[in-house]
Amino acid sequence: MEKKKKIVLLAIIISIITIIIMLFIIINQNKEKENFYAIDMNEDVSKVKTVEKEVYFKEYKIIKNCLQAYVDALNLESSAYYGRNENNEFVKSIEEEDIKENIYSMLSENYITKNKITKENVYEYVNTTKENRTIIPIKIYNISKDDSDVKMYKVSVMSIETYNKQEFIYSYFIVNIDEKNSTFSIEPLKNKEDFEKVEINYVMSSIEENYINVFSEVKSTQEETIINYFSDYKNILLSDRNLAYDYLDSEYKDKRFKSNSQFESYIMDNKEFIEKSRIEKWSVKYYSDYTQYTCIDQYGRYYIFREKDTLNYSVILDTYTIDLPEFLEKYNSTNENGKVALNIQKFIQAINSKDYNYAYNCLSSGFKDNYFKSVEEFEKYVKENLYNNNEVQYKEFEEGSNLYKYTINIIDIDNPNNVLDKTIIMKLNEGTDFEMSFNVN
Repeated sequence: MEKKKKIVLLAIIISIITIIIMLFIIINQNKEKENFYAIDMNEDVSKVKTVEKEVYFKEYKIIKNCLQAYVDALNLESSAYYGRNENNEFVKSIEEEDIKENIYSMLSENYITKNKITKENVYEYVNTTKENRTIIPIKIYNISKDDSDVKMYKVSVMSIETYNKQEFIYSYFIVNIDEKNSTFSIEPLKNKEDFEKVEINYVMSSIEENYINVFSEVKSTQEETIINYFSDYKNILLSDRNLAYDYLDSEYKDKRFKSNSQFESYIMDNKEFIEKSRIEKWSVKYYSDYTQYTCIDQYGRYYIFREKDTLNYSVILDTYTIDLPEFLEKYNSTNENGKVALNIQKFIQAINSKDYNYAYNCLSSGFKDNYFKSVEEFEKYVKENLYNNNEVQYKEFEEGSNLYKYTINIIDIDNPNNVLDKTIIMKLNEGTDFEMSFNVN
């Protein structure tokens, strides 16, 4: 009897423990769900995990602004140093000593002490310019000591000449941020080797405020993230094409650009539109291992950023080369009318991007045999008959036996008064594959 009681008691204890464990799991799952949705709604979520410490988007933006202020101060021909005289002529409105003091006031105390810098010899330790330069941070690592009140970062940046983006240089810095006082200081590094091996063996309690080394609070929103990525990558496209190529998503790169030279040709073909490009629409979508920011410019061109963490992103420049998850979801859930329209959009998007190989491969073999024996013939036809930037307006849809006919208008985005009538004949194959023809007149 005693043994039976012990067995019952043990069973009760095991049941209680099991219930407690299940409750613990349920509570944690709910917390995870709450955290997930908090991340969806919380605007201050972007971060980069480094071998040192995490860097959030807000820190990235502050660092970018501080370095831009520093580089602007180094420009001896900066408009900030000039004014108009009584004859309405531009003349320097600030003394040379004041320019030196501006630069000196941004340098870190450590850098000043280590190099025995004075306001008189400051030009010997910084790289002054006579041109406007735009800062693009490439890598940011938090290297602060745990007990340091001031956060310290090592930063590699590309700086491009604002009016001639072909001129660019890479520079390296330590940037110190005192969030409590909203102040900063800069320590230039000589080269990439110094950047790679830099170590901080001291702590900073504060950065004393002066009139030049303060920063303003920044917004940390999804829109700000998108604007910064778009602006930075656009500038990279127009300057360092090798770096722009490295940023491309690997699967996309393999299918769209087989080599760096093909990518350079794409940039040259589309340079005019890249320069003028501005965001008109944007969206955000969350996946298990990345956040996707999709930008569409005024020409209907796509800039898609797949962000794992802040500054750790890859880029896709269209929606037709690879089938993106959201495209597949939309394609598989729509009817034949919608599928044909989506495929026409792919075709037109390729033409707008000057990707004549992709557009040519969309055509049915019989249609190519009759009208375009080669990609070159098709390219010639497109250049002579379509516009630089084409937009589709869908009119009438008809369904036949295994074939679908869509009457569309092709509109010149640059001059909407220019309109072409086209009839697209399309066959839908397995998956997202299709083949098409159109009236060539």
